[in-house]
Amino acid sequence: MTRSERMRPVRKIADDKAEAAATAYAALQQRLQEQQARLQQLEEFRAQYQEQRIRSGAAGIDGFRLRDYNAFVGRIDAAIRQQQHEVEQLSAAVEQKRQQWLALLSKAKAIDKVVQRYAEAERQEVQRREQQQNDAMALRRRHKLPDD
Repeated sequence: MTRSERMRPVRKIADDKAEAAATAYAALQQRLQEQQARLQQLEEFRAQYQEQRIRSGAAGIDGFRLRDYNAFVGRIDAAIRQQQHEVEQLSAAVEQKRQQWLALLSKAKAIDKVVQRYAEAERQEVQRREQQQNDAMALRRRHKLPDD
């Protein structure tokens, strides 16, 4: 078995690891986008609710209702802060996964280059042997020919 053939399983493992890392990275990116969209929805809902409160306040509002509005806005703000924290954590995790994927991809490419170099060296060795055999045959023929 040639060196390039022995390296094929190593290359396959490296490729599989890089592919798995890419899949995990893509899934985490998707999750981050979903959480960013959720954060945006919360912020839009807060803005709409705040606008509604302002309109209601202009028409006059009693103290109990104002207190309820403020308490509800406080709960929305807490949800927004929690969602911002979730987005920040996911952003860091996405960057970490990206770095991991890039490292594994780089390793897989390096292994692939090694396998290609081995295969090329093996091909050149086969050509060199064939040329030596052809040269040896030609030399034998030349020595077997009678002199004219």
